[in-house]
Amino acid sequence: MGRALAARRGTESDKRLTGVFTHASKRYGYSKVSAKFADMEGTKVKWKRNGGSIRLEVSRSYEAADDRTLADLADAVFYDIATKEGDKRSEVLIVG
Repeated sequence: MGRALAARRGTESDKRLTGVFTHASKRYGYSKVSAKFADMEGTKVKWKRNGGSIRLEVSRSYEAADDRTLADLADAVFYDIATKEGDKRSEVLIVG
């Protein structure tokens, strides 16, 4: 596969991921969400938050997942963030 095609596919996947996470985030008060697939071992999600904004990196192992599975993941991530107390630095959630 050529680089241009791979980059375009990655961008489309990231847009889909951002859309799913944006929809799920509304219940938790986030106004700006960006999400992208990243090369990480296993099934991990990393995030950084700043006020009403959040940036997420999701393990590429989820890239082939359907929207319902990604929505369930997004709900689990936002619930985990909302119910944790303490610092607001980068966190890692390992699912599965």
